[in-house]
Formats: sequence, C-alpha cells, structure tokens
Amino acid sequence: MQNYNLFHEDRYVVSHGTQNVSYSFEDGLYQRIDRNYQVSDYFAFGTPSIPPVQFSLVMKDGPDGYTCYNEGNVLVFLPGNVTAGYIDAALTEYLLFQMEKHRLTRTTVAINDVDFLAVHDQHLDIVVAFDRETKLPYIIRSFEYHAIFGRTENDIRLFNYTEVDGIQFPTHCLFLQNGTAIVEQTDFSRVITNPDFSGLEETQSATSRVAPAKLPEYSQAEIGEYWTNALWSGPYTGTYDNITTETLGPDLPNAHRLLVENSPVLEHLILDFEDGVILYEAPPHQTDLVIRWVKENLKKPITHVFHGHSYDVHKYVALGVNIIVPEIATKYWKQIPGAELVTFATMLAYEADSFSTLTHFDPHFAYGWLNQAVADGMSNNTIVVPTHGMPVPLLSLLD
Repeated sequence: MQNYNLFHEDRYVVSHGTQNVSYSFEDGLYQRIDRNYQVSDYFAFGTPSIPPVQFSLVMKDGPDGYTCYNEGNVLVFLPGNVTAGYIDAALTEYLLFQMEKHRLTRTTVAINDVDFLAVHDQHLDIVVAFDRETKLPYIIRSFEYHAIFGRTENDIRLFNYTEVDGIQFPTHCLFLQNGTAIVEQTDFSRVITNPDFSGLEETQSATSRVAPAKLPEYSQAEIGEYWTNALWSGPYTGTYDNITTETLGPDLPNAHRLLVENSPVLEHLILDFEDGVILYEAPPHQTDLVIRWVKENLKKPITHVFHGHSYDVHKYVALGVNIIVPEIATKYWKQIPGAELVTFATMLAYEADSFSTLTHFDPHFAYGWLNQAVADGMSNNTIVVPTHGMPVPLLSLLD
C-alpha cells in the first residue's frame, strides 16, 4: 500500500463494510468469508467508478483443500460481477495458514512490558496469549519475514467476548503489525453456529481447483501484502524471453525502457553510463529478470537503484548496489541489512497537497504537474517517462 509516513499507516484500503465469517469442522476445517464493503479512492487507478465490493470466499484445509470464490472477487483490476472461482495454490496456503491453530506448547509473551501466559505452535509459529483475568484468548500472534522490515509480528487482538451456544466469541478484533501499525479493525454484530456452506461446481469456475502449496520464492508477508491490498492475482508470470526494450530517442541512446510483455504491469527506466547502470523500480520477481537483462546485454555493474515499487530492493543491496532515497526516509531503508544509501533533500522533499492517485482518466493532477514543469523551466526536449504508460515528449503534453 502507498503510504506517505513510512512507519505508520496513513492510507486505507476499505473505508467501511460488513462481513460474515463462518466455520465448519465436519470433514476437516472449512471457513467461509462473506464481505460487502467500500474501497477507498486510492483504487481509482484500477476501478474508476469505485463501486462497492461484494464477495463470498470458501476455504478448506487438508491435501484436498482449496480456496474458491463462490461469488464476486477481491481483485481491484477485475469487474465485481465476475466470480473468480478457484484461486492459486500459494494464496490458498496463505489463507489456510491464517485460520489454523495446532500443536501447542506453553510459554509467556511480554506485551507493553506485561507478561501474559501463552501457548506456542512450533509448527505454524503461532502464539496465542491469554487475558490475565478472563483467561480467554487476547492476542493471536504470527510471524512473517518481510523483505524490508525483516521478521515482523502480526497480531490479532481480541476484545468484548460474548457467549453463543456455550462458546465465547470475540466481537471486536484489532489487527496490528509490529505492535504499532493498525492494519484493520473489525466488529462482529452476530455469531451463527453450524452455518451452511454452499459450494461452486468446478465446471462453473474459469480456474482449476488446486490444493494449498507453499512456494519457496513467496513469503507469507509478500502474499499477505498483495492480498490485503486487493492486488494479488497469482504468482508472477513474466518470463525473460518476453522482455522488450527500446531507447527513448535518437539523442538518448543510453536511456532504455524495458517492459516484460507477458506481464506488462510495470516498466523500467534503465540509464547506461560508462562505468555502471542506474535502474528505476524494484518490483518483486520481475527484478530478477531485469538484473539478468543488464548482465547479459549491458555487461556492466548496477551501481544505483531508484524506486517507487520497492519490495525487491534487498536483491540490489545483496549485489552491492546503492539505493537512492530522500533523506527523510533513511531510517526506513536502513532496516535492510547492508543497505548503502545515497540521499537527497530539498526544503520540501514531498509536497503533500493531495493524496489522490494520478490516473489516466483524471487529467487534473497531470495539468498541475505540467504547469509546475513549465514554471521550473523544464526543457522542451524533455522526455517524460511514466512508471505506468508510454514515454512521451514534453512538447506533446504541452500541445
């Protein structure tokens, strides 16, 4: 998610909504999530009209397990009236991990300098801490390895229990990362026991039914980050043989635009200098292809990387590449072990006069940028290179 404060959330994915979460323990563990909610204006880049989202998602564990949309979908780039059907093995494994709690040993955890009795599942690496007075579950803690933050704690804090059919259920949940960043808050207004699970015939799904599987190149943190931001559409599909490149003009022979044609979501600007290469962008998995292309075609070391999409920056750090960052963000990027930073600063590194995303169908912000470029005396021969879209001469924008 795009944040303007690098250590605490200041953008939201969902402004409001409702959900039903159902479980069944007959013939294994089933879970069903029914959600109806409104996403924020951030997602105008994928769905201009920003309609309400409604979906029904069923999960089953075990070797014959699966995850399936019976109705709708969560992906921002897919129309809401499309039933997505069965989803990929990696996301299935991630979602099942979120609901499984097994193989426990006794321990204690400190929360705000207070010790709580807890149990630890060493297989799943999940900790459940109990309220000191009620003895009910207070925190469910799992751990992830994030490419920038390293090992992170993901907590679900449970409040306001109510009894339904002899079982205590929490009616308020708080989801936190590393004990400080609130990711989600949920209130439960009703608890229904033994719900019915309607299914979806496999012939009605455009995708095949697959069992959960962990992919070694995908961490729980990465899958969760994309899933919770409505951007996960499956493992990366781009391949090296589908890379295309072009120079930005006859007078810029060493400025390259690189695009992976069978995954054309994000393109790269590559600047080729005498003694090294500067790259723009570091998206997950696609970065591997870009590093290989530079090695095989330019045959020079990558010296610097500047980024907006940054999950794979750690791979450049491992190669000894310097990261170009604003001075105000040094604390954030220093979290990557071994990171060497080249910083820049101005009186106003970011002018936070608008928090809306620039999109191709809303020219208002483009006009504002263009006016500022003219006021700054930008050359008429400038080539404008957007992260999403085709490079264009500045003169064509002025026209």
